[in-house]
Amino acid sequence: MITKVKAAISLLTLLVAVGVAAYDYHIELWVPAVVAFGVGLFVVFAIWVFPDVKRKS
Repeated sequence: MITKVKAAISLLTLLVAVGVAAYDYHIELWVPAVVAFGVGLFVVFAIWVFPDVKRKS
């Protein structure tokens, strides 16, 4: 995957995760807020660490 695309997906994922976590924290749901933020961080980590799948020719 192109680096610019990875960066855009990572940024969008982090923004959504932070938004969900902030909303959960605002309504006093601390555990779901931490889980939402943690899953967002894991997805961004996975996008950058794991290699892309390539077809065998």
